[in-house]
Amino acid sequence: MRNIVHNYDQVVFGSSIHALLYAYVNQIPLFYSSFQAPKETDYLPTSFSFVPPVTLTRNEEPYIVGGSSLEFWQKMSIILSIDGLMPLSNNVVSARIDEDTVKFTTKNSKVIKIKFNHMFLFDENIEGLPRIKRTIKEGIVYDYAKFDNVNQYRQFLIETDEDFVNQIWIDGNKLTIISKTKDIAEDIPDYMIRFRVLDLATHWGYKGKQNGIYHYKKELKIQRFKKLNLKMNNREIVKTKMHIYAPQSNLTFVQPTDTLLNDLLNSFKPTRLWNLLTS
Repeated sequence: MRNIVHNYDQVVFGSSIHALLYAYVNQIPLFYSSFQAPKETDYLPTSFSFVPPVTLTRNEEPYIVGGSSLEFWQKMSIILSIDGLMPLSNNVVSARIDEDTVKFTTKNSKVIKIKFNHMFLFDENIEGLPRIKRTIKEGIVYDYAKFDNVNQYRQFLIETDEDFVNQIWIDGNKLTIISKTKDIAEDIPDYMIRFRVLDLATHWGYKGKQNGIYHYKKELKIQRFKKLNLKMNNREIVKTKMHIYAPQSNLTFVQPTDTLLNDLLNSFKPTRLWNLLTS
């Protein structure tokens, strides 16, 4: 059994929404060695009619977005698995490419080999890739935080034109803070994020818990509020573009752009299984 090699003409490597859609649209088997699921703050374009849109509150105004990218990704994973286009599911822990063969190591230390004529790569988390010609460090920094003493619990999106603290997703007292960066190795101090978030939150009406009334002119009963406090929790850094690699005839590196996502969504055709999952 150890010497069995599974042969494929074309394969997709990666687990991003781009990779799953590419495999679905082109009916190509998909393999991966790590999860790249969308975030809860990711939404599909509103032009994609197969998922109902969602109305959010952004900067105090109604804001319509497409359906949840994460929920769509989960449904696509189920469909690909049932259709036999995701043979190894999430059982792989590492992968190594050697010319036209990939060796996958599973959680129980089993080695599975596949041979291919061409591979479309959406993910670099595989050993044995060609030489890097140009290093790309572009990515997104996700900071997760919470208000210790917020006065009002609400769902709200604060969006700016800046890359640094570009979006703040607030759900009750929990925050997801998004900052774009050209260099994921660049250190962004917590205190800079904290001060900027508190400044923006205060601008949009967030306050600390009520703390009685002011003593002067008590008859006016002017509410007093504690100082808003933000506690930083953990940070996650996601690389959004792959490096530029030396050409290899049987490998195509596919950058996950918005244009590509729109093209793939426009090519999406619902199957009976899709209709069952979404009914």
